[in-house]
Amino acid sequence: MNDTGFAYSQGVGITQDDELATYWYRKGAESGDDVAQKNYGLRLFNGLGIKRDLVKAVNMFRLAAEYGNSDAQNNLANRYRRGEGIPKNLKKAKYWYEKSASQNNKYAQASLAHFYKKGNPKYLSLLTKAALNGDINSMFNLGLYYKNDSNSPQNAIKWFMKASNNGDIESGLMVAKIFEHTLGDNKSAYLWYQKLALAGNIEAMYSLGVFFNKGRYVTKDLCKAVQWYEMSALKGFAPAQHNLANRYASGECVPQSDQKAQELYNAAAKKGFKLSINALKKYNFLSSAEVKL
Repeated sequence: MNDTGFAYSQGVGITQDDELATYWYRKGAESGDDVAQKNYGLRLFNGLGIKRDLVKAVNMFRLAAEYGNSDAQNNLANRYRRGEGIPKNLKKAKYWYEKSASQNNKYAQASLAHFYKKGNPKYLSLLTKAALNGDINSMFNLGLYYKNDSNSPQNAIKWFMKASNNGDIESGLMVAKIFEHTLGDNKSAYLWYQKLALAGNIEAMYSLGVFFNKGRYVTKDLCKAVQWYEMSALKGFAPAQHNLANRYASGECVPQSDQKAQELYNAAAKKGFKLSINALKKYNFLSSAEVKL
């Protein structure tokens, strides 16, 4: 019955149907299948194919959790931690996270880690287990730990790289920034920014513009800098909009245009970018009262 519910849920070999998926999960749950109980609980919690009912969802999670289902234990812990469908109780949340984590559930390991202070060995141990089990958020958090709390940039790079290789863009940016700002390795930083920019990341595009603008690792080329600023600015990145506005104001590598400069300063200022707010005042494009943040 759980397999039938899954087939309807995912449209595997059959037309996808949330109501029928929920029906079969419920039938499986009523027969005592802990996996079906967990899945029916998720349907109730998210309101898929059935009216949302947090209390009933918690009851399903509890049945499966008491049977030993680690995913249900983690879900029950989440409900206790957030007070969803049940009164908030961090002690019980921790209890169920421990039950789930003992079965190597990566999400429970990650959540349980945050019950301990960063200086506690259990924090690092649990986060490492979760990361090794494939939890991307834990990889990122380990990177932050080694960067900010342990002053170990190489270990930080190791975990940020793992997260980046699993598709986490922010981790890739952290790798590039550590190479640039902490290790002073502009070549490695440039290559990471390039990789991320070509994948469409607007901050990396802006950073490549800065590298060409300052001649950092690459030959200084203001026109190439403008190209990268423009790509980033078109996607709404305020620092790139500001730097591109500067080029229009001065006429470097673009036709000089006060109107275009004002438009770009305005766009960045509306995002709260202070340099652009100050530039608008400096060039008397509009009064500070007219800048809507």
